[in-house]
Amino acid sequence: MVIALQRMTKLSIVILILVGIIDFIPVIYYTSIHKGTGTTKIPVIETIPGVYDEENGSLRSAVNQGSGRRRDYSSDGCISNDRAGIMETLSISQHCHHVPGNATCRQFVKLIKGSHSFHKRKEIKNCEEFRQLHGYYNKPETTTETQFPLAFVILVYTSVPQVEQLLRTIYRPWNFYCVHIDGKSSAQFHRRIKTITKCFPNLLLSSQSVTVHWASIYVLEAERICQRDLLRHSDKWKYLLNLSGQEFPLKTNLEIVEVLQELNGTNDVMSLGNPDGSGYNTWRQHVRYIVDPYNGIQRTNNKKTEPIPGNVAIYKGELHTALTRQFVEYLHKDPIAIAYYNWLNDTYCPDEHYYQSLNVLHNAPGTTGIINNQLLCRAKVWVTEPNSYVCKSRRVKRGICIFGRLDLPWLLEQPQLFANKFHFNEDPLVLNCLEEALNYRVFNPIHLNIDLYHNFSKSRKWGIRNTLQSFKLLPSQV
Repeated sequence: MVIALQRMTKLSIVILILVGIIDFIPVIYYTSIHKGTGTTKIPVIETIPGVYDEENGSLRSAVNQGSGRRRDYSSDGCISNDRAGIMETLSISQHCHHVPGNATCRQFVKLIKGSHSFHKRKEIKNCEEFRQLHGYYNKPETTTETQFPLAFVILVYTSVPQVEQLLRTIYRPWNFYCVHIDGKSSAQFHRRIKTITKCFPNLLLSSQSVTVHWASIYVLEAERICQRDLLRHSDKWKYLLNLSGQEFPLKTNLEIVEVLQELNGTNDVMSLGNPDGSGYNTWRQHVRYIVDPYNGIQRTNNKKTEPIPGNVAIYKGELHTALTRQFVEYLHKDPIAIAYYNWLNDTYCPDEHYYQSLNVLHNAPGTTGIINNQLLCRAKVWVTEPNSYVCKSRRVKRGICIFGRLDLPWLLEQPQLFANKFHFNEDPLVLNCLEEALNYRVFNPIHLNIDLYHNFSKSRKWGIRNTLQSFKLLPSQV
C-alpha cells in the first residue's frame, strides 16, 4: 500500500510538471486582415519572431454569461468611438481584475493584462515572415500619402513589445524612420531593436548612441543625431515628427498627412513667452548644469555669463514638434541655430527651449510668428492643470498622466496626432484598443473635419470645444 502511494505521488508530480510545460508553450495563431472589409481576426496569442511570444491582448474574448451562453466582447466600441461599448468592455475587465481565479474570466484577464510567462525569447530568422505576420506591408497605398512622405525620430529605451507595436502601427514603406536606443538600455534590448531595424530599408538605427538623461542636452543630442541621419538618407520627406517609445498615434498615416498639409509649410511648435514678446525669462539659464552618469542632471553654483548667440529670445514649450524639412536643415546649417544649441549645452531642460526659441525667429523656415501654448501633434495631460480630471488611470510620472484603459473614451475623441504617454506593462489594453481602431480606419477611411485643423493652423488654438470634431462623421455613422 505504501509503495503504491509512493508511485502515485511520483506519477502526480510528473503529470503536474508536464501540465506546467504544456501550459507554458504558447499557442501560435496568426492575424489575418480582410482587406475588403477591414475587419481583423484577432489571435489569442501572437508570435512575434525575434521579440517575444506575445499575447495580442485584443478586446475580443468570449466570456461566459450566467445562462451558460458565450458572448464576444470585441473592440467594436473602439472602432466606432462607442462609449457604451467601450465602458461595457472596461466594466468586464475591472470585474475580472478583482476575481482572476474565476474560470469565466481567465482568458479575458490573459488577453487584457498579458501573461509574462509566455515571453519566450528567440531571434528573428526570417524578416519576410516577421513583416507579413505583423502587417507591416498590408496597408493600402494612397497617392496622398506617397506624395507626402514623413520622417520620424523615435527615442527608445525599454519594452520591446511596446516599441514594436508603435513601429508596426506607424510604419509605411514610403516614410522614413530613425530609432535611437538609449545608452542606458540593456544589451538585449539593443540587440532586439537592431534586429528589427535590419528588416526594413527605410527604418534606420541611429549612427550614434548617447546616454539620455532627463532634462539634459542629451535629449536633444539624440534627436539631432537621427535628424542628420534622415537628412542624409533621403531628400523626399516633407515633415519630421519626434516620438518616444512611450507614445502612440491617435490618427492614421493618411489622416496625419491630411492634417499636416493644412499647416501649409509651417511648423507645429509650442512657444510661450512674456506678454511683451521678450521671450521667457527663466532661471534655467542663469547657472550651469552638469550631467552626472549616476544621478542625472545636477545644478552647480557656477553662473552662466556667456551672452546668448544672436541675442535669441528664450521661449519655452513642449518638446513635441512637427517640423518642416527646411526647418530641420536650418537647425543643422544656420550659424545662429548651431551656436544657440551649443550655448544650451549646460542649461536645464534645453529641449523645452531649443525649437521653441528658434521657431520664433523671423528668418526660421516654417515660422508662424505666433506665440502659442497649444499643439497639434500631441495630446498630453499634466495633472497640475485644470483638465487633469481626465486622467482616469490615476497613474502619474513626473506630473504627466500615464494613460490606461479608462482613458480610452477621451483619447478617441482628441484631435491631436499622437498621445503621450503609455506603459505597456501596466496596461496593454489601451494600446491594443487604439491600434485596432486605427487599423479599422486604415481600411475604412473617414473624412476628417478639415475646417478644425485649418482654423488651428491660422490661430494655433483649438478653441473651447475640441472633442468629437476630428471627423465630419463618427466611424459608426459612416
